[in-house]
Amino acid sequence: MEIERKFLVNYLPFDLGEFEVIHITQGYISIDPVIRIRSEAMKIPREDTGVKELTSIFSSPISSTPMKMRYTLTCKGKGLMAREELNLLISGDAYRHLLSKVEGRLIKKDRYIIPMDDDPDGLVCELDVFKEDLESLVMAEIEFVSEEEARAFDPPYWFGEEVTDQPAYQNANMSLRKSDL
Repeated sequence: MEIERKFLVNYLPFDLGEFEVIHITQGYISIDPVIRIRSEAMKIPREDTGVKELTSIFSSPISSTPMKMRYTLTCKGKGLMAREELNLLISGDAYRHLLSKVEGRLIKKDRYIIPMDDDPDGLVCELDVFKEDLESLVMAEIEFVSEEEARAFDPPYWFGEEVTDQPAYQNANMSLRKSDL
């Protein structure tokens, strides 16, 4: 079960360079039901010497920093704040094969992992900075263990309008839009 709230972000009170970043490219094979493929490129921490199954390592063309790649196929149920979600690791070859099946555009974004320091439950903000034709969009997602916890969450001052209940801000729907939001 995925339980999350989403917020637009117009102002950042910190430097994003301080946080872990994941470079994401995702596309949708189906919108109803939602079936998504995703590639994630992450820097490998110096202390990480192992490579998990179904990931690969490459050097970024922009820098010599080693990157770890992960590919997933995700199926999501209906819902906005809460819905069923199943994530399966797939190979890079399977991902590349499925790219030809994608409906609409690929969504590219950088996801910054930002600990919510003031939160005693250790919540994390996944801050998505979208690229290309969605580049004006910055969205914060917070995942919760229960709907009660989600409803009780008090967003920090730098979160803007809540868009959890607006289907237009679901990535699957954004992949079909002809222009930015």
